[in-house]
Amino acid sequence: MSEKRMGLSNSSIKIIACVFMLMDHIGGVLIERKLYLPMQLGIGEIKESWLILDFVLRSIGRIAFPLFCFLLVEGFYHTHSKLKYMRNLGILAVLSEIPFDYAFFGEWNMHYQNVFFTLLIGVIAMYGFDRIKERVKSPLIFCMSYLFITFLACGSVVVIGGDYSAYGILCIIVIYFFREKPVLSVGLACIILCLLSITELPAFLAMIPVAFYNHQRGLSLKYAFYLFYPLHIMLLYGLSLLIFQQNIRMG
Repeated sequence: MSEKRMGLSNSSIKIIACVFMLMDHIGGVLIERKLYLPMQLGIGEIKESWLILDFVLRSIGRIAFPLFCFLLVEGFYHTHSKLKYMRNLGILAVLSEIPFDYAFFGEWNMHYQNVFFTLLIGVIAMYGFDRIKERVKSPLIFCMSYLFITFLACGSVVVIGGDYSAYGILCIIVIYFFREKPVLSVGLACIILCLLSITELPAFLAMIPVAFYNHQRGLSLKYAFYLFYPLHIMLLYGLSLLIFQQNIRMG
């Protein structure tokens, strides 16, 4: 039996990341998507308190993505089958796309894909890096191959319109390369996110739970973790429809 260590286990950080993501999506789905829409249609106006709440929720939500990138890299290193890991992410990405589109855009959007497509491409890139480390001996070819995979992964996520675009891939890659220094790796990922938008500054708070990571698995949350993403989006979308209809009737 492995000795329990003080700090945050992998499952604990997963729960923290999910909570921050939920807060972010409450703002994105319930407030921005459905509470702003009646105002845009000229049938009401949104109170300043809703704007403040949205800002707070979305700001706190910035912490989630670097944590998910960190967990993705940890999962990649500890999984028994990297191919099954990619398969599961791919299935989750496909199953989540329609709920994601309708929750955030109100319709099927072919030009923007949910975050699990970005995470999947990141895992494929890491898989490629591992194969290169095993087979390539020439330093020049080694570096060129790494750059090629990086550009290919970034280009792929841009083409499909994946969430966080190429910046998301670079976050995963930098955490992969600096995995032995987890706090530093997440900090570097947050710098990359700030290049995407200054609104990503709260993401640096993700370094705090990572600093307390004890490298233990904790609770077995594999399938619960996978299911949380599509299920909570469907729930929020259903709630947003109820709120929308109520606003229309009041208008």
